[in-house]
Amino acid sequence: LGAWRHYVNRLSLDSFPTDPWLLSGTAAFLGWVLVYRKWVYPPKPTPEGKIGIWVARIVGDVGNRRQAGYIHDIDQEIRKHSDLASVAEVCDLKYPVKGDPKSQREKSLKLAERFNAAFLLRVVSVARVGGK
Repeated sequence: LGAWRHYVNRLSLDSFPTDPWLLSGTAAFLGWVLVYRKWVYPPKPTPEGKIGIWVARIVGDVGNRRQAGYIHDIDQEIRKHSDLASVAEVCDLKYPVKGDPKSQREKSLKLAERFNAAFLLRVVSVARVGGK
């Protein structure tokens, strides 16, 4: 415990970029977080008998506002139809589908199968409206 106290007391923000123990500890922690999110705690698939509509994250969407907007709008449309509301489920895919259009299609098909999705929506920005 004394050695640990001595080590912690000599740390500063200046030593962080050069301290191998801090760098390796930080890298291990971040790696664990990424592994945990993707493989240990992935989204649950759509239950059997339900229609899964999954919306992928949008590249460049700060705070996932656009994605949340799509999910909200789709969910509101589904709720307007009582027969559909009981069998459809709109879900948030926690990561974007990246790559060229052909690889995006292949990835989308694999993800749709993995999450039992009838629809996997990926938003592609084509052009800005209004020249902004």
